[in-house]
Parts: sequence; C-alpha cells; structure tokens
Amino acid sequence: MKKITIFAFVKNSFLTVLILKLVCLTSFQLVLAQEKNVQSLIQDLNHDDNRIRRDAALYLSQLAATSSDVIEAVPALIKALGDSEQQVWFHSITALSKLGPDASPAIPELINDLREMRRRNVNAKWYRSAYALGQIGEAAVEPILEACDHSRPSVRAGAAKAMEWIPEASAQLAPVLIKLLEDEDEAVREIAAESLSLLPEPALKLLQETIHHESAATRKMTYIALGKAGLRAKRTSQSLLQRIEKEADPELLAIGIDALAKMEVKDRAFFTFLSNHFEHEETQLQQSVANAMLSLPPAEIVPMLISFLESKNESVQIRAANLLGHIGSPAVPALKPLINVVENSNARNSPADAFKRALVSIGPMGIPVLLEYIALVESGSDSLWPVDLLAEYGMVGVSNLEKAIEVNNPRQILAVMEAFAAMGTAAIDAEESIVRMAQHASPSIRAAAAQSLASIGIKPAELSSLIEPLLNDKNLTVRQSAVASLRKSPEAAAEQLGKLNDLLNDPNPGMRENALLAIASTGNQASDLVEEVAMLLADSTPAVQMAAIDTLGFIGDAPDLALRQMDWLARSGNETVLLNVLNSLGRMRDRPIDYLSLFESNLSNADDSIRESAFKGYIAIEKNNERLLVAMIKVINDESVSMRHASLKAMASMREDAAGAIPHLIDRLDDDEDQDLALGALRFMPSKIEFIEDYMASLEHKDPGVRHFGCRSLGRLGSDAIAALPKLKKARSDKYRLVRDEAKKAIQRIED
Repeated sequence: MKKITIFAFVKNSFLTVLILKLVCLTSFQLVLAQEKNVQSLIQDLNHDDNRIRRDAALYLSQLAATSSDVIEAVPALIKALGDSEQQVWFHSITALSKLGPDASPAIPELINDLREMRRRNVNAKWYRSAYALGQIGEAAVEPILEACDHSRPSVRAGAAKAMEWIPEASAQLAPVLIKLLEDEDEAVREIAAESLSLLPEPALKLLQETIHHESAATRKMTYIALGKAGLRAKRTSQSLLQRIEKEADPELLAIGIDALAKMEVKDRAFFTFLSNHFEHEETQLQQSVANAMLSLPPAEIVPMLISFLESKNESVQIRAANLLGHIGSPAVPALKPLINVVENSNARNSPADAFKRALVSIGPMGIPVLLEYIALVESGSDSLWPVDLLAEYGMVGVSNLEKAIEVNNPRQILAVMEAFAAMGTAAIDAEESIVRMAQHASPSIRAAAAQSLASIGIKPAELSSLIEPLLNDKNLTVRQSAVASLRKSPEAAAEQLGKLNDLLNDPNPGMRENALLAIASTGNQASDLVEEVAMLLADSTPAVQMAAIDTLGFIGDAPDLALRQMDWLARSGNETVLLNVLNSLGRMRDRPIDYLSLFESNLSNADDSIRESAFKGYIAIEKNNERLLVAMIKVINDESVSMRHASLKAMASMREDAAGAIPHLIDRLDDDEDQDLALGALRFMPSKIEFIEDYMASLEHKDPGVRHFGCRSLGRLGSDAIAALPKLKKARSDKYRLVRDEAKKAIQRIED
C-alpha cells in the first residue's frame, strides 16, 4: 500500500478545499447571474457606478454561452464596448464573442476597434475585436473582406487576423489573404501569412501556387506561412525545395529551409541541399541550416559533419563541431576525428575550445577514446588537454573513469587521478578507487592520488589518516604531494602539525617550503610552532624564506627576533620581499607596533601593491586616531583607485572620529569612481557649520545621491543653515523624490 505522509495529506486536503471553494464561487456567480434577469442586467450596464456596470457585464458574459435571452442585451453590450472602465469593456466583448452569430449587429463597432494596434505589443482591444469578429463567423465575412481594403494597416491586419477563426469560409477568405501577402505593411503581411497557415483548403493549395510568385516579398511571406502550417503543408515540400534552390537572397533561403524543417522533410534531396549550403558565410542562413540538420536522422548527418571537420575553413570546422555536440551520443563516430582536429589546432595555435566542448557534449562514451589517446601520446608530451577534458565530464563520467583504472595502464591511471582532482567533490564516489591508487607501485600515481584525496571532499579526520602513510613514503615526490594536499584541508593539516614540524628540517628545500605553506593554512592553530617557523627566515633558499614570512603572518605572531629579522629583510631585500613582509606584519596587528615606520615609509612607494599593503597594515596596527586620519587623508588623493577606496572604507569605519576629513570627502564626490564610498563615509559624519558652503554647493551636483547628502547635512545644522533656505526650496522641485523629501525635512528643521 502506498504511504501517504501527513504533509502530503494536509497539502492535498488544502488543494481539494481550495478547488471546491473556487467551484462553489463560480456556481454562486452563475446562480446570481440567473437570478438577475437580462433586463435588469441591461439596466445595470448603464449604471453610473463602475462596479455595478462591471458585475452586469460579467454576469452577461457568463450567461451568454447558456441563455438565449442574452441576445436582448446585444445593443447594450455594443454600447459598453466604448466604456472607459477596462473590465466593463472586457466582459462585454467576451459576452459578444460567446454569442457568436447572434452578435452580428456589433460588427461595425468591432471593425472600428481594429484601428489601433501596437506593432511590438498587440493591444487587447485589437486582438479581442478580431476574435469576436471571427466568432461571429460567416455573417462577418463580407464586412471583413471590405475591411481588407481599409486605409489603416491596423484594420487590414485585424481583418486578416479575424479570418483565422472562420475556417468554414476558407474558400472565400484564402484568395484575399494571398493578396494581403503583398500588402505594403509588414504587420499585415505577417498576420495574413499566419491566418493562411491555420485555414483548411484551399489555403494550402493557393500557398503552393504562390511559392513561385515573382515578388520576393510575397515569396518570403509564403515560405513563412508554409512553415507555420508545418506538417499540414508537407505535400508542398518538393515545390518549395525546387524554388528555394533558385533563391539568391540568403534570408529567403533561410526562411525556406526553416519551413522545410518544420514540415519534417527528411529526404535525400533536402539532405544534399543542406550540405551544399553548410559553408555559407551568412549568419541567418548558417543558423537555419544547422537547425534543419539537427532535425534529420543522426545516422545520415554525422558522417557529413565529420567530413566538414576536415575543412580548411576553421569557422566551418567549428560549426560542424558544435552540431556534433548538440547531437550528443549518436555522434560517437566523430570522437576520434574531433581529437585529431584538437591536436591540429594546438599545433597551429588556433582556438580548440569548440572541438573540446563537442567531445564532452557527445557524452561519457568519449572517455575511453580520450584515455586510449592518452595511452598513445609520447612520454613527456606537454599535451595535457585530454586530462583537463576528462574532468569536464563531472559526476556522470566517474564510473567510466573508474573502469579505466582496471586496465592498469600507468598513463591512463595517472590521467584519471588528475581528472578526479580537477573534478573536486563531484568525484567523491571514486574515493575507494583513489585510496587503492594511493598504494600503487608507481610513485607518480601515489602522488596524484594524494592530490585527488584532498580534492574530493573527504572529511578532515579521514583525509588525515589516509595522507599520513604518504607523508612517510620513501619517494620524495609522493611526500611532497602529500604535504601539498594538506594545504587544501586546514583541519587535516592541523592534525598533522607534528609531522609538518619535522618536515621543516627536511634537506629538500621544496619539502620545507610545502611544509611551511601547509602550516600556514592552519592559521593560529600553529602558534606553538612560531619559533621553528622563524628559524627558516634564515634559510638559504629564497622561496623557503618567503614561505616562512607568509606563514608567520597567517599564524599571526612571531618572536621579537623574527620581527627584527623581517624588518631587516624588508629594508634590504627586493620589492617581492618587501611586499611579503608588509602583508605578513599587517596580519599580526598588535605585535609589530614597533615597526610602524616601515609601513609609513612605504605609503609613498612607487609600486601600487606595496603602497596598498603598507596602508592596510598601517591602519591595522596604528591605534592613534589622529595619526590614522592623517595617513588616510594623504592616501585619499592617491592615483591608485584601490588605495583611495581602502582609505574611504577606513574613514567610514572611524565614523565621527574622521570628521576632520569632511572637506576631503566632499572633494571626492566629484569623482565617479569614489563617489559612492565617499557618500557612505559622509553619512557617518556630523554636520559642521564651517562646511555650509560645501553643503550648499552639493545641492547643484549632477548626482541625486550627492544632492540628498547636501539637503540632509543642511537640515542637521538647524537654524544655523538659514542662508541655505532659497536653494533648499528650489530642491523641493528636484527630479528625484528622495531629494525632494529630504529638502522638505531640512526646511522644516531650519524653520523650526
């Protein structure tokens, strides 16, 4: 027995009750409508109250489909078509539509309402009027035909639209619609084509004859109409194909191809025609050919597209690749040709992304082909793209990649491990396979497995236990990879701090560097190791020195001797060393207070990144607000945007303590890059009378946010800002409401 949860029961019960309520409401409305006789509703339709007229029109529209008495209301409903209340008009025209032929007296008014039609967004009155005419049926045919000669295009278009709802008069209407295909107005032509596509015979027969019309504009609309008719027009396909073979205009060719595709034409002649036009350079035609090809059986289209992969024209190759990707798994025969194209593209340094995307889009069946290719690539080749591509298969490719491990081909296994690492958590299901590979006889595979384990989202405690044996591996590459993998999981690295500490004394500089960076990832959890890390500030390898500097910064502490040593390295080393030291000391906040001069001296450094690092470190360490503000004001005019923004954000964080910077912040309001941040900082500042001229000047600024700031600042000054009243009163007429409202508040505060 199927279980039903309480939630599902309650949800279904609620929906049932809601539906019952709606049914009851509709039934109630019908009962009300029936209780009120048609004569009283006609009277209500002329009432002064909008709601009474609306309800009367609604009840009449509900009765129209079931009661013949509503015929008496036709004159009143016709009059209501001119009602200013939209819902009265809507329900009235709905009632007339439901009355069908009995609403024929409304025909003149309905045709009159076809006069206005917006090109981009057909309005409701135009559409509903055309629909009502169509529902009236044969009685409306003669007036509709007369309307086809109207001087207004919107009326002709409405007449053409109405015809689609009178299929019984197709023999009479279709010839007129054919004529309208030649109308001077594009909207009329388009709507005529649409109506023709919906009408029964002889509409399609006439369209078939018009395929060979001498006018290109008429042929265009004919092709469009046949396309809209779709399968119904399939018997015209041979005539259409024969005609478009002679078309020179790419647009007409494209429209004709679209029509044949919608007819689901799949014969050999169409296939050959598409092949002959595949290399055309016109965009619309290219798109139409591509769409049509995708509608054909893959068994026929794939070999042709493979042949285009050999074209000397790269754009043709790319279009073929894109289509093969869209076809998906049936395009498996194209996998090896696509790989060859990628290799040739790499050799001539041309874009290969389209071909790679196609390989992935064809599906996981491409994985064995890529792995086979990888196995054949010469040892030492720098062609890494197949490995990168394997990762793009994501979760759906994991099982196929695991199967490749069983082949026991070292190159393939290595590629799979690298792919899993690149996939990240999408490869979590491959954990068991990766753990096995961490014990493989090949050191390179064990090293790659270590990286994969750290990437797939294993819990830190489990990762730590899996990586631990690899930290003690006999092979240096494996140990280095294991240490590097810990950097991806700070929690796992924290569990291995003892081992990482031991590795700081490893004879290999690369190992020492990796151990330092793994320790750095744990942050202040490694505070017990600051002495050991500081020792490596004197390492003979520059890369290890830099790693030691960074690590002390991430730990957030350093012995006094280490601080002096870092200061010396910064002053005597190159710009890279200086930048690293500034970043590291800046992260320590209180500790390097004695080295503020290092930061101050570099606030004017020629290098933007060094200045910015010095400034951020300075504001993190300096505790004296006055000195901080001096530095911020100096930086606020820096040529570097990032420096100025850092200063503006710092001022905002100081709030009223940064009031001394108000004139400088006001100056920044004229800079589009700084304006928002300057305004943000000024919002936290008190208003000061000495800056009243600046506040008044801001009322005429081009930016409404600045004008708003000026109004608010003047308002805060109260009666002291009485001189600003004329400008504030002018601001009450500002284009923006936020400025107008703030100006009114400011005036009130000043005058009170």
